[in-house]
Amino acid sequence: MINKANEKNDYLYHYTSLENLALILKNRTIRFSPLSKVDDLQESRSKDLKNIGRFVFVSCWTDENKESIPMWKMYGSMESGVRVGLPKNPFVRQKTTKSDLEKIFGHIQFKNELDGEESIDTLINMAYLVENSIYSPEMLHKKDILNRINYTDKINLLEPKTVFSDCERTLLDFEEIGIYKNMYWEFQKEWRYLIHIYPLKLTSDAELNYKRLYEVIDKLKRDELISPIDHYDFEISPEAYKKMIITKSPRLSPGNEILLSSLVDKYNSDAFVAESVLKGMV
Repeated sequence: MINKANEKNDYLYHYTSLENLALILKNRTIRFSPLSKVDDLQESRSKDLKNIGRFVFVSCWTDENKESIPMWKMYGSMESGVRVGLPKNPFVRQKTTKSDLEKIFGHIQFKNELDGEESIDTLINMAYLVENSIYSPEMLHKKDILNRINYTDKINLLEPKTVFSDCERTLLDFEEIGIYKNMYWEFQKEWRYLIHIYPLKLTSDAELNYKRLYEVIDKLKRDELISPIDHYDFEISPEAYKKMIITKSPRLSPGNEILLSSLVDKYNSDAFVAESVLKGMV
């Protein structure tokens, strides 16, 4: 089972470089990258699909408020890193109306997703999906995309079965991809935002949609499916952006101190900038 966000800690933290912080501040976005690009190579595999991680996009954080020397060295750097703190689920939610859905997909009935409402909240820009002929299961539901990582040494969880077939159809189940990591990574105390994105153009023709879906499944099984995009950027809400906490790395150089100050003054003067508690200790 996926462990969804709880309310014990209001903030999550992301160790990164000053260069990446500049992009976060200027664009007001958080980048999601495929599992195939993370440092744990085991995460990109399942029992039956070799490179499924290409279609699972994540942004990795920790709920550990106490600074971590290993995390500074692995993801930030002592001389030019920062730790970004943001409230949980900081992303802009978009309203998608029933009429907008019909413009995109034709007169498809979205009864389950709309639940009698005239619009739904979505995190993913639907126009972007349509323009790029891609599909995300997360685009039409209200589920939380924030998951706490479970650490285990069980191979059936680290590399789960994802393809299930019977005499009538083949189904894919990627729910357990990206939420389990080997016990060796337990020090990270990781939380992760996670979405799935596949090359699939939906239309108002249900039969054609199923045909295209099975073509995607077949290419996945033969490891012939190309990832449609190499990243996806989520916009940070104005409220969360103002509540940003930026912690300097323990040995931030004088030049990088100036760069950080300039970035904050220009792009987010509301952010709170904190000294590292490890300054002068490592």
